Amino acid sequence: MPKTRMIKLTDSDIEIDGKVRLWLSGFGQQKIISVNAIIKALQVLPAKHLAGLREIRYNPNRLLQSLTYYLNMIPNKRSRDDFVQNRRQINIYECKSEKQLFHTLYHEIGHYIYFFIIDSDIKKEWVTQVYPKGGFITTYAKKNAAEDFAECYSYYVSQPEKMMAVDLKYRFMRDKIFANSGLKRNQPGVDISL
Repeated sequence: MPKTRMIKLTDSDIEIDGKVRLWLSGFGQQKIISVNAIIKALQVLPAKHLAGLREIRYNPNRLLQSLTYYLNMIPNKRSRDDFVQNRRQINIYECKSEKQLFHTLYHEIGHYIYFFIIDSDIKKEWVTQVYPKGGFITTYAKKNAAEDFAECYSYYVSQPEKMMAVDLKYRFMRDKIFANSGLKRNQPGVDISL
C-alpha cells in the first residue's frame, strides 16, 4: 500500500475545514525535488482548489500504458502529463527540472479547477469574454479555452508578475478564481517561480 501524506492547508473557510486527502505517489522515484517541497507547493493553494482531487502521480514508465488503458487511444509520446477527469487524477510522466514540475503541477490543477471547481457562469464568462479577448500568456494557451485557463492558473500562482502582462486574465484569476483565498506566494522553503 502506498504511503499516504496528509496535506494540511491553511484556509479553513470551507466545509472541508482546511484539510484535503490527496494521494501523492511515485515522487520518490525522481531526484529533482523532494516530496516535502511538493507538499509545500500545494499548501500555497486554497484548499477548495484541491477538494475532491484524488491523486497526483509521478510515474515515467506508465505513459503509454496509462493513456492506452484510460483513454483507449494511441498516446502522444511527447506528453509530459495529463489530467484524467473520470478518476480526478493528475499524472506527471516527465520531470526535467523543478521549474517544469511546478508549472506542470499547477497547470494540471488548473484543469481540475476548470472542469470541477468553478461554476458554469464563471466558466461561460471565461469562454465567451475573457479567453477570446484577453491575449495569451503562452503560445500553448491559444490551443483552446481550457488550456488557456490552465496556463493562466499556473502563471498566476508561480509567476504573477508575468501574468500581470495579460491584464484581463490576471484580473479574472484574481477576482473570480482566487478571490478571498489568501494565496500565499512566497512561503518559506518554497520557490515556486519559474
